[in-house]
Amino acid sequence: MQELKGLPHMPKDPSASFGWSIHDPSQPLSFDDHLNEADNRMYEEKEKYKLTHPAEAGRNFRREK
Repeated sequence: MQELKGLPHMPKDPSASFGWSIHDPSQPLSFDDHLNEADNRMYEEKEKYKLTHPAEAGRNFRREK
């Protein structure tokens, strides 16, 4: 992330958010279900970041379909 900071096509302070899903053999989910769960968690983290970093609140975290 530090190497990306300051590049012309990058935001002033680039950041990353990650989502996760835990496989439970007793409740099998499809790959797509796991992917959707991880994606939802990632966007939850992005929303938390926006609340705790008001200077970055103008950045647009869009969900691409």
